Amino acid sequence: MRNLDFAAHQSLIEEDFFQQHVIPRKAKSLADRLSRTLAPLFRRERSLNKSQTNPLRCWSKERPNLIKIFEHALRIKADTVVSKDLFEVVLYTPGTPFQNDVMEAETIEGVQAELSFYKTPTVKLCLLPAFQIHDHDRKLVDYNNFVRSGGNQRSNTYQITKAVVVLEQAESNTVNLKIG
Repeated sequence: MRNLDFAAHQSLIEEDFFQQHVIPRKAKSLADRLSRTLAPLFRRERSLNKSQTNPLRCWSKERPNLIKIFEHALRIKADTVVSKDLFEVVLYTPGTPFQNDVMEAETIEGVQAELSFYKTPTVKLCLLPAFQIHDHDRKLVDYNNFVRSGGNQRSNTYQITKAVVVLEQAESNTVNLKIG
């Protein structure tokens, strides 16, 4: 029964109609929904300075990129549905101690942070979450295949990507010298 269920779903997901029509249509719908939700944040008061760029117009120029992002996300989700494993996206909260095995530290400028500058490095902001796979033997296709461990480490967890984090301000390792 399991093999039949997984094969049927795999067949549906690989269909040209699903890939060329269903996913792009859903991606456009999600992009529109997000745009409508964020639109109030981009409205601005009328300004005397006519040279200002309209943020809503700039946002609408990015719509094709937003649709592509949603298409990629939907394809990832479709591919994970036909897997026996469980998946987890881990977003580390501020104050979490830095863990080199699951995180990469960057500065706010986007360059790799020098960990020796930090006494006890802690997360200030998680820019990109970690992506993990938990070995699991599901019997049937389950659309809820993303889990939240709540800090409990599962057995047979595989780290696919590390989280990218910005650390709390570095401790100063410089010595102040008094002259005179």
